[in-house]
Amino acid sequence: MPQVKSNIFTKLLTMLLLLLFPIVVLYGYSTNTSVGVIKSQIQELNVNRLAFFRDQIEEEMNQLVLLSSVISRDYSVQSLQTKSDYSSYAEISSVIAVENKLRLQQIAGKWSNQIIVYYPQAERVVPDSLSSVNPLQLANLDLWNKYPWIYENDPSVRGNYRFAHYVIDPFGADLESAQQVTKIYFSAEILKDLLYNFNVNKEGETFLWSRQFEPITKPVKPLEHKDELQATLRQTLDGPVQNKIVKVGGTEYVMNALQIGGLDWYIVDVVPIKQILKPITTNRNLFYIAIVVLVLIGTLASLWLYRYIQIPMRQLLLGVRKVRHGDYSIRIPERGNNDFDYLLSGFNHMTADIQVLIDQVYKEQIHSREAKLKQLQSQINPHFLYNCLFYIMNMSSLGDEEAVTAMALNLGEYFRYTTRNDKPSATLREETNLITNYLKIQQLRMKRLSYDISIPEEMMFLEIPRLSLQPIVENAAIHGIEPLPEGGTITVTGGSNGQEHWIVIENNGATMAEDKLRDLIAMLGQEHEEERGYGVWNMHQRFLLQFGEGSGLVIDKRSGGGMIFTIRWHTAKRDVLPQQEKEA
Repeated sequence: MPQVKSNIFTKLLTMLLLLLFPIVVLYGYSTNTSVGVIKSQIQELNVNRLAFFRDQIEEEMNQLVLLSSVISRDYSVQSLQTKSDYSSYAEISSVIAVENKLRLQQIAGKWSNQIIVYYPQAERVVPDSLSSVNPLQLANLDLWNKYPWIYENDPSVRGNYRFAHYVIDPFGADLESAQQVTKIYFSAEILKDLLYNFNVNKEGETFLWSRQFEPITKPVKPLEHKDELQATLRQTLDGPVQNKIVKVGGTEYVMNALQIGGLDWYIVDVVPIKQILKPITTNRNLFYIAIVVLVLIGTLASLWLYRYIQIPMRQLLLGVRKVRHGDYSIRIPERGNNDFDYLLSGFNHMTADIQVLIDQVYKEQIHSREAKLKQLQSQINPHFLYNCLFYIMNMSSLGDEEAVTAMALNLGEYFRYTTRNDKPSATLREETNLITNYLKIQQLRMKRLSYDISIPEEMMFLEIPRLSLQPIVENAAIHGIEPLPEGGTITVTGGSNGQEHWIVIENNGATMAEDKLRDLIAMLGQEHEEERGYGVWNMHQRFLLQFGEGSGLVIDKRSGGGMIFTIRWHTAKRDVLPQQEKEA
């Protein structure tokens, strides 16, 4: 049986997948490489932008620190450290001059700031209109903090905070012995505005973060997972610089943190990678969608080819195989608007013509075989008649009237059976009755002959060629039992194995010589010659004609003496010719 080959649909689909697979793999590898490069470039770019932004903040804060130092060293400012003997007018003029100088210095800075000079010994505050700093607040200040700027509450605006820088004069003195405390501060709202402008037109959020206070931020768009990101900062931040990719809530972020000089604060920039990679992700998704569309189009094209090419080709192939096995009634359904219609129509016309020719040949073979069967059957009748007439003559000469009468009656029954030529075959029951009748005749003739017939009842309905058992039984009686003075037994048994059937006729009489047995077996397969007997050869040829190859007679020696004749036939392999003979 030929192996089942893959159809055109499978081949085309496999070819399409093999073509697209390396493309998808290469594109995926290229995309991953590009994403890795972009991530590293984003980190470097964000660090540079963040460093530039931090430098701007540090520069402005350093300018304010320098400004406060210059003011604290100014002669006119220091002149108010002690109580003077000047007239009220002179003292007021000095204070006004210091206030004007402070006001000019405030205007000179880029950031809006406020400068206050406190004179603890003179119990004076310039400008005295600001009440944001008092002795109580100064007493609670940690002026020797390692960071020059202090983050404190802004009492002038509720809920606001500011960054303040203090300069003590003389340097190193405490609040009790200090002659002058210069304070410069600016509102945290300034940093919020700077952060807002920095966050415009960029993904993610930049904010100021400290371990002790709430972050300073003014985002354009609030950042997701901000609390988790701050917790990550608190756990992982170590040192003035941090640059890493973290994953929070299933989202990857590029997180850069730089410490601001002079502050216990970090400027932190957090950017969700998916937003940065959105164009690449979009292109990747479009590519994959295009691949899926190509696969779908290829699948539809393969299905179209399968339906309109592969299916007709397969039907044509199956039709050819059936014709090869002798089924010429096969017809392939034709489809409209199909290029294979002409080929299928031609195949159908061809098989129809072949079927007509085969039917004609079959009819001729039927008539030929029917004539041959009748000829072979007619050859048996005189052969058997000669034996019976010789027997009657011998019995008459011996005066055995009973045997003559029995022979005459059985001979009459025989001719009544054989002259009924309505069909060339007979049931096994009819053939069994015939050999029983024959063996009774021989038993009358040879008292030393015994027989036993044992054939299953379910086999009795099977049809075999007429007069096919009688020649074998006759040979067993004449050539097997009759030559032996002590006589013998003829046993007829039958068996069936579904579609295979057999009848065994054996005798315990004389054994055929080896050379004669070889000649007899060889003679079964050859054309008949006049000098040879017809019985065994005729029977074998009739089984071959009716049941085909594998059927016929098998001859062998019997252990202990005698011969075995086995007749086999297969109903499953039976030629259709007998049924067509009946119909004819």
